[in-house]
Amino acid sequence: MLGFLGSIVGVPYVYRLDKEKAIEDFRQAAELFRQQGNAPAREKALQFLRQLGAV
Repeated sequence: MLGFLGSIVGVPYVYRLDKEKAIEDFRQAAELFRQQGNAPAREKALQFLRQLGAV
């Protein structure tokens, strides 16, 4: 799953024009990582949410 995490690194740039979509996607990613027990990946998704002002 870390490959997926690496692929989302550029997502905030892609979603600059659609902040709500970026927030939705990162919330979903954080929840999926929580369910999988992948704390490092969840924390990275939460960091993106904080950068977007959603946490």
